[in-house]
Amino acid sequence: MAATVIRANLTGAELERYLEWNRSICAMAQQAAGYVSHETFAAKNGDYVTIFNFETDEAAQNWLRSQSIACTSSTNGSPPKRPSR
Repeated sequence: MAATVIRANLTGAELERYLEWNRSICAMAQQAAGYVSHETFAAKNGDYVTIFNFETDEAAQNWLRSQSIACTSSTNGSPPKRPSR
């Protein structure tokens, strides 16, 4: 199994935008070949972590390179400034 992690530390308006973006990314992951599961964790300090599990490294990489993920980089769908993978 392979895991991909997205982490962000957000508050206020950034947080709402990130949560919306995160919901769309999670929905896209569920449609990807090799998807197994995902889980999002939130800490009181504003840290948010989502772990995506895929059957193989190749499946995880294919999802990260997919057109659906690339579309989230557009102006209207981009994540807040500070998320990292």
